[in-house]
Amino acid sequence: MKSLFAAARFSAASCLVAILLVASAPAQSPAPAALAAAEPSTAAEVYGQGVRPTPWLSPQQQRDGFHLPEGFEIRLFASEPQIAKPLNIAHDDQGRLWITQSTRYPYPRRADPDADDDAADAVVILQDADGDGFAEQVTTFADDLNIPIGILPYGDGCLCFSIPNIWYLRDTDGDGRCDRRDKILGPFDTTRDTHGMVNALRDGGDGWIYACHGFNNQSTVAGTDGHSVTLQSGNTFRFRPDGSRIEQVTQGQVNPFGTTIDDWGYRYSADCHSKPITQLISGACYPSFGRPHDGLGFLPPMIDHLHGSTAISGIVYVSDASTWAPLRGQMISGNVMTSRLNRNHVRYHGATAVGDELPDILTSDDPWFRPVDLRFGPDGHLYVADFYNRIIGHYEVPLEHPGRDRTSGRIWQIRYTGPSSPTTTNRDDADARLLLAALRIVADDDDTAAFARRSLDDPNSHVVRQAAERLGETGSADDIPRLLERLTHVDAQDHVLRQTIRIAIAKQLRQAPRESSVWDLASDDRLGGELVDILPAVNRAEATTAMLHFLASSANATDHRDMFRLVAARVAAEQLDACVNVARRVAGDDIQQQIEWLNLIWESQNVSPANVPPALKQWADEIVEHQWQAFTASLDRNAPLIAWSSDDGKAWGQQPRPTRDGRTISLHSSILRGEAYTGTQQSEAFDAPPQIRFWLAGHNGFPDKPDQRRSFVRLVDAETNAELRRAYPPRNDTAAEVRWDMSSLEEGRRVRIECVDGDDGRAYAWLAVGDFHPDNLNSENTLGWLDDALQWTERAGLKAREPELLAVLRSPSLSSSVRLRIAQSIATLRGNADARWLLVAIDNSRAPRIAGQPDLDSIELITRLLDGDAEALQQVGRRVTTQLTTGQQQRFALQWVRGAGSVERLLAMARSGSLAADVFADEDLWQSLEPKLSDAQRTQVEAFRRQAAARPSASDERLQRLQATIGQQQGSLENGQPLYRQHCAGCHQLRGTGLVVGPQLDGAVARPAARLLEDILTPNRNVDDAFRTTSFLTFDGQVLVGLVQSETDEEVHLIDSQGQPRRLATDDIEVRQRTERSLMPSNVGELLTDQQIADLLAFLKNQ
Repeated sequence: MKSLFAAARFSAASCLVAILLVASAPAQSPAPAALAAAEPSTAAEVYGQGVRPTPWLSPQQQRDGFHLPEGFEIRLFASEPQIAKPLNIAHDDQGRLWITQSTRYPYPRRADPDADDDAADAVVILQDADGDGFAEQVTTFADDLNIPIGILPYGDGCLCFSIPNIWYLRDTDGDGRCDRRDKILGPFDTTRDTHGMVNALRDGGDGWIYACHGFNNQSTVAGTDGHSVTLQSGNTFRFRPDGSRIEQVTQGQVNPFGTTIDDWGYRYSADCHSKPITQLISGACYPSFGRPHDGLGFLPPMIDHLHGSTAISGIVYVSDASTWAPLRGQMISGNVMTSRLNRNHVRYHGATAVGDELPDILTSDDPWFRPVDLRFGPDGHLYVADFYNRIIGHYEVPLEHPGRDRTSGRIWQIRYTGPSSPTTTNRDDADARLLLAALRIVADDDDTAAFARRSLDDPNSHVVRQAAERLGETGSADDIPRLLERLTHVDAQDHVLRQTIRIAIAKQLRQAPRESSVWDLASDDRLGGELVDILPAVNRAEATTAMLHFLASSANATDHRDMFRLVAARVAAEQLDACVNVARRVAGDDIQQQIEWLNLIWESQNVSPANVPPALKQWADEIVEHQWQAFTASLDRNAPLIAWSSDDGKAWGQQPRPTRDGRTISLHSSILRGEAYTGTQQSEAFDAPPQIRFWLAGHNGFPDKPDQRRSFVRLVDAETNAELRRAYPPRNDTAAEVRWDMSSLEEGRRVRIECVDGDDGRAYAWLAVGDFHPDNLNSENTLGWLDDALQWTERAGLKAREPELLAVLRSPSLSSSVRLRIAQSIATLRGNADARWLLVAIDNSRAPRIAGQPDLDSIELITRLLDGDAEALQQVGRRVTTQLTTGQQQRFALQWVRGAGSVERLLAMARSGSLAADVFADEDLWQSLEPKLSDAQRTQVEAFRRQAAARPSASDERLQRLQATIGQQQGSLENGQPLYRQHCAGCHQLRGTGLVVGPQLDGAVARPAARLLEDILTPNRNVDDAFRTTSFLTFDGQVLVGLVQSETDEEVHLIDSQGQPRRLATDDIEVRQRTERSLMPSNVGELLTDQQIADLLAFLKNQ
């Protein structure tokens, strides 16, 4: 069983043998035959259920329920009690089948090695001595293992992963059982997850063993040579069988489980959470959960379809030399969710494999069929490891669920019984494969680079790709111009060849001498464009300098924001001034461009008010001065500015619209939030003028239907909310003028304008409004200048500007909202977080005036708050919070805690009764609050939480009600799609739409509606460990909560609950706590009506 390629170097004789073998290989098979298994008799919806409702079946009963095309048959090779639950399988050169099996899965062995524990987690050898398709001989080679998965027969035993190491399990005395266990590599991280792990061990024939890392865990592992790799979930790697070295092969993916190799030597993986099949290219990066790419970009997927689930395990390629003639050139993969074996035909666009979906080769009436691994045996038959179980989901169903089967497992053998014939040999393909074999075999020889350079000009894309890969490993910086030249001639759709060449160039750039002329190629007219796109993958000062020079000389630098962001993050302190100069040159006099580019540098450098570099502080101060002057110059002492806000905090965007008098004007339009959006944009209160004029466009339903009158603009009394005037959109894209005579209203009447989009239809469901008279209602430009000035004053810590802020604070030209906003900035400059968040709350609360007490927005009270007056802080806190609903109080408290507000003052509000105890039952608040609590404060908060727990949960009550009635609720597919985009797509991807921050929904939508309801209304009930959040308390009192994507010794990269990337310097972290909570906000269900939930479910289930 010793591998032919166990050594790192090979003799000329072995090289010649391998070349001759490849040269005689048949060419690619003809187009796939039309084969399809019959659909199962079991209802389709059963295969979407996490807990199968059908009973356990005997192996014979299960076999009778399989469906295969004509010409194929299935036999039971082994089952319980011969074996337990199989995980991975592999054949040795005697034709015996080695399996890893477990009864502990998914619970690892207890830490105490002497504790009583069964020994069923084992490596078992199965042998069919008489060739009838049933294994009569069963040998337990090694037992007492710990969820063993990856296995490869090797030497006098096997290589095997068993938590937490890869072991060489040896039979040194020849009795057929393991008597020696040598640790090869480890420990691998298994603290986050125990499914997936290290799997699919494959002999690469090049002195390396290739493997998949599996799901979620973050392992740092070193060979005996000291070289280590860090693997964050997904990933594939390779190692020397003696453990002397380990190397990362690919980055990304989520849960690769099973690999295969095609006739051109490409490796492919199945993946249990991203695309079903991935063509693996050494050094390439693939999409994962929100993690960034390596600077070269993600290699695009070879298939876009998903075979009905994201639970793909095990994969085989049907070689052109296979006796399975109808399936040659195809992939077969296991689908543990749909209980099928899926098929794809593989074709090539240059070196890029493309998978075309074909009908399934096997279906099963028994939904307990769970094909977790597939391998072709030396006998030409396909072997399928069946994890036979009612439940397969690791997180979708509780691990302790009693329905999980711990003992049943089957191995199936599928035989092709139809006619077979050899394929016709294509001489060009044979020659190309000869070159490929030679390039691989001589990978470690001194003359490899010369051979690879000559092969770069080969007409076959596979040969060129292999040559480029070898030059990346064995070439030098002198090869970079040649590689760039070859890259310019590659078809843009040949993603694999292009990326391989780019990877090779990046590798050589990482070791190129500082004085090498290759860095000057960035300015080359012909090759520079290709090189510049590769430089982001090279984290060297020379690469950063080259990119900076490129941006400085580029006429279209604004098209390279991502590159500039990277440059800004990497520039050394001595290069920052040059970086700022480039940004300022590119932005010119366009102040918004200046703000955008300053922000890029600011965020990339992770600047905080306490550590602003001088060049950035000066630039920020100049921007503030420009915007502040524009703001103050526009103030009209006779007409205070009137600010606008929306009910969800997201302003309606502006859109040009024609008017009936022939002009084009800019209007605030709800359509920019989507046709199905519903919500309100409203002004703050103002004294009613004699007349109000404005322009209004939009619709209230389809033109051929009656006016639904759901959308409108109205004027209301600011104190009583009584409606005074109303106007409906003209049911036209062209705006009509609206005039309201206000002369009948008493002088000084406080009023407010509300623009209401109440139509959630899929079309003709929007309105647009603007161009008001009096002009102080058109405040967007002036307030935009103010927002810019205040934001950068706060971010840059420009304390010297506080006097001018205080001076304008008393101006009669300021409305209440504007005055409060300026006061918030003063509070921030003074470090008074309590005052800041109370000022924010005042602005949001619309608390009524109280006789004998100063108005909350009065200069007197604002000044006292800014001065830190304890009595004022207490008084305002009580008055504000008593006007808020419990939900609003929760949002107020969360903002308070995360924004460094005083915990003691928040608790005082609760003790006084102005803040409901139920507020502290909110898990988002608890997660942010917990790191800050003293022992006494913790006791108080826990008492509040107990009070809240004694009352029924509104979300639980609603969940039970909706689960009982969801089958009777008719949902709208059309209305559900925009709801998905609005509430889900920011973090979840479905059928390619949305961001991959949280779990992809392609598999989740197969769940029953009742479970999907639970996921929406109670998102923290079942949280996959990979998506549990971490809370950070910083030394300045702020709390950040998010999903950690990656981290270094210097900083942590995370995604917050809005799906936005955040960076946190490790030196700023005081407390860090990992939680059991999801990143998904716990109030998503509160934002949706029952009908909207039904619409969203209708859309999800239809996918």
